[in-house]
Amino acid sequence: MAGVNDILRNRFRDTSIQERLFGKTGTASGIVTLAGYLELPDYQPPSLQHFGESVRAARANHSTGDR
Repeated sequence: MAGVNDILRNRFRDTSIQERLFGKTGTASGIVTLAGYLELPDYQPPSLQHFGESVRAARANHSTGDR
């Protein structure tokens, strides 16, 4: 869960999706991935997949505040 536990504990803190994004990160051939779902009120949870950010870019984005 974003902003709460496990791998997403330090990600997306103080954002509108904190405690509503359930996901898993990973890497494959130097590309960072994120997959999971987002809880929305009164809707089926949409799934999400994000691919294509290099490890270097991901580290830069993470250190500058996607938390």
